[in-house]
Amino acid sequence: AQSILFKMQNLYFPRPLTHDLMRNAFDELGVRVRQAVITAVRDNTFYAELHLSRGDELFVVDCRPSDAVAVALRADAPIFVNEAVMDTSSMSREAFARQQKDKLYRQLLEASADAEDDEKLKH
Repeated sequence: AQSILFKMQNLYFPRPLTHDLMRNAFDELGVRVRQAVITAVRDNTFYAELHLSRGDELFVVDCRPSDAVAVALRADAPIFVNEAVMDTSSMSREAFARQQKDKLYRQLLEASADAEDDEKLKH
Protein backbone atom coordinates (compact mmCIF):
# COMPACT_ATOMS: atom_id res chain seq x y z
CA ALA A 1 0.00 0.00 0.00
CA GLN A 2 2.87 2.33 0.80
CA SER A 3 4.37 1.78 -2.65
CA ILE A 4 1.03 2.65 -4.26
CA LEU A 5 0.71 5.76 -2.11
CA PHE A 6 4.24 6.90 -2.99
CA LYS A 7 3.46 6.68 -6.71
CA MET A 8 0.09 8.37 -6.40
CA GLN A 9 1.70 11.26 -4.49
CA ASN A 10 4.55 11.48 -7.01
CA LEU A 11 7.18 10.76 -4.36
CA TYR A 12 10.50 9.62 -5.76
CA PHE A 13 13.53 8.12 -4.09
CA PRO A 14 17.17 8.22 -5.13
CA ARG A 15 17.25 4.41 -5.44
CA PRO A 16 14.49 2.24 -6.94
CA LEU A 17 11.95 0.65 -4.64
CA THR A 18 10.84 -2.93 -5.34
CA HIS A 19 8.05 -2.06 -7.79
CA ASP A 20 10.29 0.46 -9.55
CA LEU A 21 12.88 -2.29 -9.86
CA MET A 22 10.30 -4.58 -11.47
CA ARG A 23 9.29 -1.91 -13.97
CA ASN A 24 12.94 -1.16 -14.74
CA ALA A 25 13.65 -4.88 -15.26
CA PHE A 26 10.61 -5.17 -17.56
CA ASP A 27 11.84 -2.18 -19.55
CA GLU A 28 15.33 -3.68 -19.92
CA LEU A 29 13.86 -7.01 -21.01
CA GLY A 30 11.46 -5.42 -23.50
CA VAL A 31 8.41 -6.49 -21.51
CA ARG A 32 5.32 -4.27 -21.53
CA VAL A 33 2.81 -4.26 -18.68
CA ARG A 34 -0.48 -4.40 -20.55
CA GLN A 35 -2.87 -4.44 -17.58
CA ALA A 36 -3.46 -5.51 -14.01
CA VAL A 37 -6.60 -7.49 -13.23
CA ILE A 38 -8.07 -8.20 -9.80
CA THR A 39 -9.55 -11.57 -10.69
CA ALA A 40 -11.15 -13.18 -7.65
CA VAL A 41 -11.73 -13.20 -3.93
CA ARG A 42 -11.77 -16.51 -2.07
CA ASP A 43 -11.82 -16.94 1.71
CA ASN A 44 -11.30 -13.17 2.12
CA THR A 45 -8.14 -13.32 -0.02
CA PHE A 46 -7.98 -11.29 -3.21
CA TYR A 47 -6.21 -12.62 -6.29
CA ALA A 48 -4.74 -10.72 -9.22
CA GLU A 49 -2.80 -11.09 -12.44
CA LEU A 50 -0.36 -8.96 -14.35
CA HIS A 51 -0.79 -9.24 -18.10
CA LEU A 52 2.53 -8.73 -19.85
CA SER A 53 3.77 -8.87 -23.40
CA ARG A 54 7.07 -9.02 -25.23
CA GLY A 55 6.72 -8.74 -28.96
CA ASP A 56 3.95 -11.17 -29.95
CA GLU A 57 4.26 -13.19 -26.74
CA LEU A 58 1.66 -12.72 -24.02
CA PHE A 59 2.23 -13.67 -20.38
CA VAL A 60 -0.10 -13.76 -17.41
CA VAL A 61 1.56 -13.71 -14.00
CA ASP A 62 -0.26 -14.50 -10.76
CA CYS A 63 0.41 -11.92 -8.05
CA ARG A 64 -0.99 -10.10 -5.07
CA PRO A 65 -3.41 -7.29 -5.95
CA SER A 66 -1.24 -4.70 -4.22
CA ASP A 67 1.75 -5.71 -6.35
CA ALA A 68 -0.35 -5.71 -9.53
CA VAL A 69 -1.65 -2.22 -8.80
CA ALA A 70 1.77 -0.85 -7.79
CA VAL A 71 3.43 -2.17 -10.96
CA ALA A 72 0.56 -1.07 -13.22
CA LEU A 73 0.69 2.45 -11.80
CA ARG A 74 4.39 2.69 -12.56
CA ALA A 75 3.85 1.38 -16.09
CA ASP A 76 0.83 3.63 -16.76
CA ALA A 77 -1.15 0.45 -17.47
CA PRO A 78 -4.89 0.09 -16.88
CA ILE A 79 -6.19 -1.65 -13.76
CA PHE A 80 -9.33 -3.76 -13.99
CA VAL A 81 -11.49 -5.53 -11.41
CA ASN A 82 -13.53 -8.60 -12.32
CA GLU A 83 -17.23 -7.78 -12.12
CA ALA A 84 -17.88 -10.69 -9.72
CA VAL A 85 -15.24 -9.28 -7.35
CA MET A 86 -16.92 -5.89 -7.45
CA ASP A 87 -20.32 -7.44 -6.81
CA THR A 88 -19.17 -9.40 -3.77
CA SER A 89 -16.62 -6.97 -2.31
CA SER A 90 -17.88 -3.46 -2.89
CA MET A 91 -20.09 -1.39 -0.62
CA SER A 92 -21.98 1.85 -0.92
CA ARG A 93 -20.45 5.10 0.23
CA GLU A 94 -22.98 5.21 3.08
CA ALA A 95 -22.10 1.68 4.22
CA PHE A 96 -18.39 2.53 4.11
CA ALA A 97 -18.94 5.70 6.16
CA ARG A 98 -21.02 3.75 8.69
CA GLN A 99 -18.30 1.06 8.93
CA GLN A 100 -15.60 3.70 9.51
CA LYS A 101 -17.74 5.46 12.12
CA ASP A 102 -18.34 2.17 13.96
CA LYS A 103 -14.62 1.37 13.85
CA LEU A 104 -13.72 4.79 15.28
CA TYR A 105 -16.37 4.42 17.99
CA ARG A 106 -14.94 1.02 19.01
CA GLN A 107 -11.43 2.50 19.14
CA LEU A 108 -12.66 5.34 21.36
CA LEU A 109 -14.40 2.89 23.67
CA GLU A 110 -11.26 0.75 23.91
CA ALA A 111 -9.10 3.79 24.62
CA SER A 112 -11.55 4.92 27.30
CA ALA A 113 -11.57 1.46 28.92
CA ASP A 114 -7.75 1.39 28.87
CA ALA A 115 -7.64 4.82 30.52
CA GLU A 116 -10.06 3.64 33.22
CA ASP A 117 -7.92 0.54 33.83
CA ASP A 118 -4.81 2.70 34.11
CA GLU A 119 -6.55 4.97 36.60
CA LYS A 120 -7.62 1.96 38.72
CA LEU A 121 -4.05 0.71 38.83
CA LYS A 122 -2.88 4.05 40.25
CA HIS A 123 -5.10 3.64 43.34
